Amino acid sequence: MARQGIRSAWSEVPPSVRDAVDALVGSPVLDVRATTGGFSPGPAVRAGLADGRTVFVKAAGSSLNEQSPLMHRREGEVLEVLPHSVPAPRLLGVVDDGDWVALVIEWVDGRMPVAADPADVRRLLDLLCRVAAPTPPAGQRGRSPFGETNRGRLGPRPHIGGHPAPG
Repeated sequence: MARQGIRSAWSEVPPSVRDAVDALVGSPVLDVRATTGGFSPGPAVRAGLADGRTVFVKAAGSSLNEQSPLMHRREGEVLEVLPHSVPAPRLLGVVDDGDWVALVIEWVDGRMPVAADPADVRRLLDLLCRVAAPTPPAGQRGRSPFGETNRGRLGPRPHIGGHPAPG
């Protein structure tokens, strides 16, 4: 059985933070569906907007866990500087009232990879190598690779399969 945290409901996010999310995306959140996975105690939802769009929102406040807002801020900082060549959902914005932090991210349909499925593991490792590639994407030659120019923001370099990540 997969391990995951117990998430709180979207309705438990302070109304001022929910209102700020509506303002950030320019349309009220009409319905939310909880997503599974992850360890944060805050809600992670697929949010349907009044204008027909769908976004992913995750939020956390210090009352749930004092570290979660810090981790959400950090994730927002990293998502904000990812180049468009990185195959990742785009950060649409951050709501931060000093206690609660909500990340609003582009919604991408998909599913969690299955660790027991060799094809899923191969796709995940290929994606990680692509994200960590030390060479800038075509059209950006001569610029420093993303990992080098943002080393301080990304933290320690991971090791994959016992080998240091490229870069």
